[in-house]
Amino acid sequence: DVNICGIDEQNGEWREATVKIYTGYGADYNPGDIYNINVKNVSARYADNAVYCNTRVGNVTLENIKHVTPGKAIKLDYPENITIK
Repeated sequence: DVNICGIDEQNGEWREATVKIYTGYGADYNPGDIYNINVKNVSARYADNAVYCNTRVGNVTLENIKHVTPGKAIKLDYPENITIK
């Protein structure tokens, strides 16, 4: 289980995401190997997205995710099994 809560991006350096759920396992990764993640109260100003997930996951909840630019709060390559509150 992973719980991430209360991240407020403060500096202006570029990054792809303030919180990034990413796999670099390549051929050894199986969809669903990453699971039970809760991300809550994240705000971003400079990153491309507040939260970005590039892989298939299981049981992920995103709550109160904000970006100063509309439409940049959450980027999901595979939205299955992800709940947004």
